[in-house]
Amino acid sequence: MGVPPWGGMTSQGCVHIIVAQTKDHKYTLNQASGGFASVPEVVHHYSTAKLPFKGAEHMALLHPVHCKLH
Repeated sequence: MGVPPWGGMTSQGCVHIIVAQTKDHKYTLNQASGGFASVPEVVHHYSTAKLPFKGAEHMALLHPVHCKLH
């Protein structure tokens, strides 16, 4: 199961990062990054930590994205 919670930029353009669920029901960006209990924990961790991908630059939204639920 994968959920793309955010994207990033590299020298070659925009990338989408997929959060994967492991067999032990943890969430991770890759096997080396360990596991988190929830997707919000992954997002919170990587909002301050370096992404575990070569060439990935840290970025954040200046304004929240509002969505309207139907």
